[in-house]
Amino acid sequence: MTVAMQTERVRRSTYRYTRRQIAMAFDAIADSEGVVVERADNLLEAAALRSGLDFADARPLAGCATTQFETFDTELQTRASAPFARLEVITP
Repeated sequence: MTVAMQTERVRRSTYRYTRRQIAMAFDAIADSEGVVVERADNLLEAAALRSGLDFADARPLAGCATTQFETFDTELQTRASAPFARLEVITP
């Protein structure tokens, strides 16, 4: 996932890709023949960048195996409610 996070950062900051373009790029990579993406389902869910979340915020939410996610980031708690409705995002 480190490679995916760096790919997202470079495409966003250097090449000025939109969130939608980045999500489409991850979709294309995951669908490429002969390419194996570790935890592709988490990658694609994290590419819910379309929802307004940053990839770095969405990645741990996508990989969360429980129904609760704790964070000190109160803004994340609010922003994550729609794209990750399956999770209860709480502050400790």
